[in-house]
Amino acid sequence: MKNLLLGLKILVALLAIMIGIYFIVKARIKVNLNNKLEMVYAEWDSLSYLQNLNKEYLCKLIRSDQELEKTNDSIAYLFEKCQSITTDSNCNDTVIATQYKINESFLALKRLIYDSSYAKSPFSDSLLNLLEISALNLNNRVKEYNTVVKEFNLFYSTFPVFLIAKSHGFKRQPYFELYYGKSNKDPIAKKNEIPEWQRKIEEEYGFTE
Repeated sequence: MKNLLLGLKILVALLAIMIGIYFIVKARIKVNLNNKLEMVYAEWDSLSYLQNLNKEYLCKLIRSDQELEKTNDSIAYLFEKCQSITTDSNCNDTVIATQYKINESFLALKRLIYDSSYAKSPFSDSLLNLLEISALNLNNRVKEYNTVVKEFNLFYSTFPVFLIAKSHGFKRQPYFELYYGKSNKDPIAKKNEIPEWQRKIEEEYGFTE
């Protein structure tokens, strides 16, 4: 009887220790998830700020010459987007599609300005230089953003992190796949071309949103 009671006490003690360890691990995982997610948000805020600054430069460039305002559909879109400069709170397909269109519109505008028939002004030249620098800064920030997203998604995908993460509303974070200053393939169309089996593998290992 004494041995049985002793065995039960040991079993209860081990169970209590295991439960305690579980809650400690769970708390640490949540802290790590929150910390890594805060890094993702901080990098996105920095990227979003540069995106809005880029739009401001574009808007000034368009307004520098009334003939540029609605030269074609692409530049008209760019001009329309420049009217309301806002900060997007998170990365999503809508943001990516908008940035893709803005970048393509800028390339069309740049080609027009560099056309031999267009008379450039010192003001437009300086703005174009600012936009070239802006594209470099944006691309560097995109790399930083995608790096912290990858770190978060890889951590999210490990066991038992993903079980705790899902139960507390955490989700994989989306990558921002766009190169500024150069023509890109439509990222949304590209995303939809990924085979279903490949998408499942990427989601499982944290390589997509």
